[in-house]
Amino acid sequence: MTSSDQIDIRNSAPKIAAEFLVGAAGLVLCIAFLYIRPGQNGSNSMTYGVIGEFASIFGAILFGFYCAIIVKNVIFKGVVISVGRRGIFDRRVSTGWIPWNAIRDISVVDRHTQKVLLFKLSRTDEAVKALRRKMNDVVRNNASGTPQEFYVGAGALTGGFAGLRSAVTRFHDIV
Repeated sequence: MTSSDQIDIRNSAPKIAAEFLVGAAGLVLCIAFLYIRPGQNGSNSMTYGVIGEFASIFGAILFGFYCAIIVKNVIFKGVVISVGRRGIFDRRVSTGWIPWNAIRDISVVDRHTQKVLLFKLSRTDEAVKALRRKMNDVVRNNASGTPQEFYVGAGALTGGFAGLRSAVTRFHDIV
């Protein structure tokens, strides 16, 4: 439910479809290498148990898992991020709303060649309770394991980083 008090952001179908096509192409290529077994002496000459066979099997497994993860994102057509007067609710990172008063600072950071928003948290129970456990890739913890900050990326979201930034700036300042 989107209103003037809340902005809901969903996954971008074209971006997810492009990621799936890349993963599916890699999967098909690895399986084709296993079927054709190209080697030094033409087709069907790849020696069993060598690095080429291992790489093809490993690639097929890797791209298979990647495609399964992408299919999960395609099936999940709900709202990914909600930004509103109450705070921010990123369903990938938190189990509930993180209120604005629990966020001390928001900044734009270049992370892995992609712009993301870095939310620095105050030392309040509200912020700690809302964040999921074991989100090591997006949540930085202090020595006691309490979350200090988390990243919100918008690579696969509708509107991309510009849409996410404009939604957040509507309710909170970005440094």
